[in-house]
Amino acid sequence: MKKKQKRIPFLICFIAFFMFGCDSDNLIQKAFEFPQYSWDVDKKVFFEFNIDTSDQPYDLVLLLNNNATYPYQNLYIRYYLEGEEVSESAIIELQLFNKKTGKPLGYGWGKTKLHQICLFSNFIFKKAGIYRFQLEHVMRQKVLLGIERVVLNVQPKKLNKKENE
Repeated sequence: MKKKQKRIPFLICFIAFFMFGCDSDNLIQKAFEFPQYSWDVDKKVFFEFNIDTSDQPYDLVLLLNNNATYPYQNLYIRYYLEGEEVSESAIIELQLFNKKTGKPLGYGWGKTKLHQICLFSNFIFKKAGIYRFQLEHVMRQKVLLGIERVVLNVQPKKLNKKENE
């Protein structure tokens, strides 16, 4: 019961962040929660989403929640984006804790922190269709403790009148 009570303020902040922090017009949001807050290297996270229009720029943003039990200052992840005429992949490093002080980075109160990583800004999908996003950690340790959740946001960009002319 106590665990659920501790999560309620976090969930309220998380929902408020999305309600007031982003324009929800056509936002695609896919989430995965890690059981027991542990991420096995063999557990790849997959998301599928549909893009309806090919002339619209999008921001692809990854949100990651970790808690104080995460044992390292950083996290290396590899992502893949595949679909109609798209094949993108990269390994990126996320700083979860300050290198000098060891203090947690990210947004939020308490032990759980939210990290927002813009993978692509103004990305144009060349064709409408189904796209697949895959995420895996590439750390030396097989099982990472303290990783709670990942979310992929695919947000259409608002075009200014000048951009449309």
